[in-house]
Amino acid sequence: MANKNNGFRDGKLEEAREKLRANLSEAELERIKQTREMDNVPKGSISYKLAMMQDPLMIELRNNKFKIQKMVWNIRNVNNQIARGQSQLDTNTITELVPETNVVMSKEELITWMKHMTWIQDGEVTGIPTFLMKVRAIVGHNDYEGKSIITEVEFDEYVTEVETEIKELGFSIF
Repeated sequence: MANKNNGFRDGKLEEAREKLRANLSEAELERIKQTREMDNVPKGSISYKLAMMQDPLMIELRNNKFKIQKMVWNIRNVNNQIARGQSQLDTNTITELVPETNVVMSKEELITWMKHMTWIQDGEVTGIPTFLMKVRAIVGHNDYEGKSIITEVEFDEYVTEVETEIKELGFSIF
C-alpha cells in the first residue's frame, strides 16, 4: 500500500515539474542549465573565475551599459558638430566639407547637415530608455555565484547618472 502512495506522489511530483517547465521560457531553462553546470566547476579555480566573467547576464549588463555610453558620446559628439556648424554660420566662414566630394559646403548644405545631425541626436536620446529597460530587466537576478548582478538601488543610481549626463547636453530622457 505504501508503494502505491509513493507512485501516486511521484506521479504528482512529475506532473508539477512538467507544469513548471511549461511555464518557463527557453531563456529561463537555459539559465537553469548554465547555473547547474557552474555548480560542477571548483570555486576559486581559474575556470570558475573565467566562467563568472562570462555569465550571460553579466555580459548583457555590460553590453547594454556600453551601448548607452556610446549613445551619450554620440550625443556629445553631435552637439560639438552642430556648435561648430553654427559657429561657421555666425562668422560666415564655412569650412565644413561635403563628405562625398570634399568640396566646401554651401550655407544651405551646412544648415541641412546641421538639421540632419539634430535628427541623429534625437534618435540617440530617444533610444536610451530602451537600453535602460534592458538593464532594468536584469535587476534582481543573480550571477552564477548567487550574488545580485544589479540591485534596484544600483539601477536607480545608474539611471540618475545617465540622466545627469544627458541634461548637461541639454536633453532629458524623461
